[in-house]
Amino acid sequence: MTVENQLAINLRGTEANTLFFEPIYQDADVRSEFRIISNVTNQRKLAFVQELEKIVRAHTGCGFTPAGNAKIYERTLTVDRVKVNLEWCWEELKDTVYEEALNKGISFPDINGTIFFDILQTLATQAIRKDNSRLAFFGDRASLSPAYDITDGLWTVYIPQFVAANQTPYYNTGSGAPLAAGDGIDILRNIYDGSDVRLKGLPTNMKKFYVSGSVFEQYRADIENGGGGDAGITVLQNGQEVFSFRGIEVKPMWLWDDIMTTDFAAPNTHQALLTTPQNLVLGTDLLDSTNEFKVWYNDEDEVVRLKALYKLGFNVVHPSLMSVGY
Repeated sequence: MTVENQLAINLRGTEANTLFFEPIYQDADVRSEFRIISNVTNQRKLAFVQELEKIVRAHTGCGFTPAGNAKIYERTLTVDRVKVNLEWCWEELKDTVYEEALNKGISFPDINGTIFFDILQTLATQAIRKDNSRLAFFGDRASLSPAYDITDGLWTVYIPQFVAANQTPYYNTGSGAPLAAGDGIDILRNIYDGSDVRLKGLPTNMKKFYVSGSVFEQYRADIENGGGGDAGITVLQNGQEVFSFRGIEVKPMWLWDDIMTTDFAAPNTHQALLTTPQNLVLGTDLLDSTNEFKVWYNDEDEVVRLKALYKLGFNVVHPSLMSVGY
């Protein structure tokens, strides 16, 4: 939840700057959580075609007797226009050791061309990526908060609807109280066992457990307390330890704990989701060539301003391809 070494500054003078933020949608972490659909200007249909089966019948003579039909379900991904407006005043750096890196003379208040411009751009990119994920999981158009009323999100809108309609299997994880020994394994086991056969039938490498930090830590503790360490349950990917359950990656979503505790005043919310990332769709109107900030220096106000304007939306392809606990 922190930006490491963001002020580990080496004072090297003026540097060139790039104004593209394509890592927001091309970043590996984002693409591991969602299916990204770009160039959506208003709406896009999300189709789910059910398997065609039981169509073979005995031949009993002349005539045509149809059996079976193809079922196609569709949901609508709607995107809404969003914006980012930021400004940074040079006075935040005045009388600090970092003042050495500012421009000189009449350009002193303009941080363009300094290392601080890079910092501002990096922070903005990270914040947009984090907010897009926040809205996808917890957005709610009915919310009174301007930080959440942009689009409907998974945990706040879609999952409660699907569970109430018995479209998505649900397991009670005992949210509101700390987890006990063995609860981490029990949560994952019950969510897997209760999942739809169509989800179970997907290849293991296409599925993923997304879990809140509380569930992940209890699962890790359960493994450690079981003896024998975690051999065979974790693997190393790019030097990072990755946990799995029944061969399916278990990914901790630390942002969920932070949001539930800070913004919803609901600590110990033990959320877990088994699905395929292709089932969670994040839509935007941006293409790689247009993912850019506009940054300028306002000489009259002596501030650097940054803005971005794009569209954002979230939806789920099919409820049966999820199994949840909370």
